[in-house]
Amino acid sequence: MEESDTLQVEKSRVLEQLQLMTTEVDRLESRLQAAKRRRARAVVSALEKHQKAQDADAREMRSGCYKALPTLRSLRFKITSSRHRKLDLERDDTK
Repeated sequence: MEESDTLQVEKSRVLEQLQLMTTEVDRLESRLQAAKRRRARAVVSALEKHQKAQDADAREMRSGCYKALPTLRSLRFKITSSRHRKLDLERDDTK
């Protein structure tokens, strides 16, 4: 009977250790999943930040282009006007 009792005690001890190890594995898996979620959120945040920066750069470039358009138009007008004046002067000279 003593051998049976010893085996039962040993079995109980092994089952208790198994339960503790299972609990520890569950805890570690939970921490791992939390770390993966944090990493995924950080990646998403970095991607969003990068996209916002690209959008801001694109807006700034478009804004700069639109600001430059009136200047380009006025330069074209001045050049065209200058050419017409020059042509008018040449016509006057030929008269």
